[in-house]
Formats: sequence, structure tokens, C-alpha cells
Amino acid sequence: MNQSFIRFSNITIIPKSTLLCLISTGLMWGVNLLIASSAGALGFTGAYDQNNWTATYGGLLATDTSDGYIDAYFAPDAITVSGPVNQTGGSSYIDWYITMPGSGVVHSVSFAWSFTSDDLTINDDKAYYIINNNAPVLLASWDGQFDYGQGIPIPMTGNKTVVLAAGNKLTFRVLSVQNRVDNDPDYDGRGYLAISNFDVQTSIPFAFNPTSGVFYLGTLWGIHQWRKKQQNHKTKLTSNLSQNLPTKLPTNLTH
Repeated sequence: MNQSFIRFSNITIIPKSTLLCLISTGLMWGVNLLIASSAGALGFTGAYDQNNWTATYGGLLATDTSDGYIDAYFAPDAITVSGPVNQTGGSSYIDWYITMPGSGVVHSVSFAWSFTSDDLTINDDKAYYIINNNAPVLLASWDGQFDYGQGIPIPMTGNKTVVLAAGNKLTFRVLSVQNRVDNDPDYDGRGYLAISNFDVQTSIPFAFNPTSGVFYLGTLWGIHQWRKKQQNHKTKLTSNLSQNLPTKLPTNLTH
């Protein structure tokens, strides 16, 4: 039967397809799905332009200072965080951070990193990323590898993806443990953390709205119970009709 509704004894039965449609509609109203947003960025552009980042300096002791700096020569494709080397003899660092924009959204941040140092001392320079005020996460600790034929350090490289909510802080840090220049005059002892392929994808998180979701699901449950009752009534009517049908044709109809 190709009708939208089936009627029996003046009772309308809701087809299964209609019920499923109502359920789907209710779920869509009560549940916010993961939806891509256009607030992302590729490279240090838009909300993630270099001018929206902040450089700060610090040391493990109150007397420690830092002469680190930010090199934006290759911006917006890459930014280099250059560590300190100001001869204090104590550990100091430079932080470069941004507060993630938006409200009620989630940012997936991917980036490539490359770390080198002019320091001849292994593990004297280190690179980190930090989320909010959590413990720094080590990206690299300088391994002292040089290409002496070309007179350049061999980069330590990698890729990373982190997830941050709007309002979270993302920081890149370069730390110098000794903060000294080696005796070799060709090397100033700085660590260099280059960040490239900076890519941010922004989305609205999956969330269930208790008020609207429960209301619509409760309504759908009521529709289901009503449909079940109508189906039972239909079965009962069919049974009664079957019992009242004559089981034997009249004799005048058999000839």
C-alpha cells in the first residue's frame, strides 16, 4: 500500500518511517553535533598573526635574566624562538605564547618544529611547548650534533598536534641551562626553535542539551507508546472480526 497513512476502523497508525523521522528530528534538536568552523588558520596569519603573540622572559632564579628574541624573518610561514645566552651562568628562558581565540570552541593545532643550537655542550639548550600553566612538555634537548664540514648544527625535528579549548594558552619555550657562550668564538651558544606548518582547525564540540534533549526524547517515547497502543487495538479488532465471520456459506450460495 503506497499511502502515507494506514487507516483501520477510523484509527490512524503512524508508519515506521514517520516515527524514525520524528526520532531523528528530536535528536537533532536535542544534540549539537561536531560542526567545522571557518575560524582556523594556516601559518601565522589572522588571529594567529605574530603580532597577537607575546614574548616573556624569566629564569629559574630571581636574578636570572634572558636576552632571547623572536625572529620573524620567514613569517608568516615560520617563526623562530631564539634562546638566551647572556652570560649570567643561571638557567633562563624565553616564552612566546598566545591565548586561543573564540568562545565555546575547540582548536586542533598542528605544527612542525626544528631545534638547533650553537652550543657545544650537550643538553644545555632545550625546547618545550606548554599548555596553560601545566608542566612544560619537552620537544628536544640539544644533542650536540654538528656537520663540521659545513660548520652548521644538524637540526632535531618533529611534528606535533595538540588540542586546546578557547581561552587556553599555548606557549613555546627555549631554555638555556648554563646561559653561557662556549669558548669557541664561532658559536654564541643559543638554542633556536623554529615553528612552521602552523595549522589550526577549529570546531564546535559535541554537546548534549539536557533541557531540550530530554524533552524531545520524552515526547518521542510518548509517541512510541501511543503507536504501540494503537497497534494492539488494531490487532484486537482484527481478531474480533475474524471470530464473527461466518465459517460456512449459506446453502443457496453453494449452487
